[in-house]
Amino acid sequence: MKNIATALAPRALHTAQAAAYIGFSESFLEKCRTAACTTPGPKFTKIGRRVVYLISDLDAYLDNPPTA
Repeated sequence: MKNIATALAPRALHTAQAAAYIGFSESFLEKCRTAACTTPGPKFTKIGRRVVYLISDLDAYLDNPPTA
C-alpha cells in the first residue's frame, strides 16, 4: 500500500507553484512558453486552457539545465 502522503502528492503544479519548486520567477516560466525566450524553460502541459508543469519534467529540467 502506498504512503498516504505519496498518494495525495500532486503530479502537476501551476505556474506559481512550479516557479517556487525550481527557484525561478513566474515571469520566466511565462516568457519561456513563448517564442521570445532565448533560454528554453521546462516542458509544460496544457489541460484545457490551464498550463501545468509535471513534477517529473521540472526534475528533469533541474537535472539537465540548458546552456545558453
